[in-house]
Amino acid sequence: MVSAFQTKTNSLLAFLKNESSAGKSVARSLFDDIDAAHSSDRQRALLPGIVLLVIAYFKDSVDDFFQVVEVCKGKRQC
Repeated sequence: MVSAFQTKTNSLLAFLKNESSAGKSVARSLFDDIDAAHSSDRQRALLPGIVLLVIAYFKDSVDDFFQVVEVCKGKRQC
């Protein structure tokens, strides 16, 4: 999966940017956020960014892909 990610990320990002420029699906703000994060740490910024772009492209909800839970430390109950 890591090698596929490394070889396919740029192609997928280019495709999604092209689709966005054509007025389809993906908000420009997502690309701006990825570019800002990408400039400081290329690989670590791209993986979550690509996942969010694909979710947006297919008009799905982030909540359908990720379960958000509160993390408690120690013996205290949340």
